Amino acid sequence: MAVILGYFYFGQDQRLKDEGAVTRAADNATKWVFDHDYRNVLIEINNECNVAYDHDILRPDAYTS
Repeated sequence: MAVILGYFYFGQDQRLKDEGAVTRAADNATKWVFDHDYRNVLIEINNECNVAYDHDILRPDAYTS
């Protein structure tokens, strides 16, 4: 059995102040998973990333070259 753990969902990202807050939230959530020694966890950073997220870091074209 595996768990799919979603961090961000469209319509909720505006609750985070900036991209730094997005990064810290992802880092903290991942640390929590590791600290609890959870296994078989697939992490989905954001759901439906092709919609209008408020923070560029959550958009699919954020790191294209």
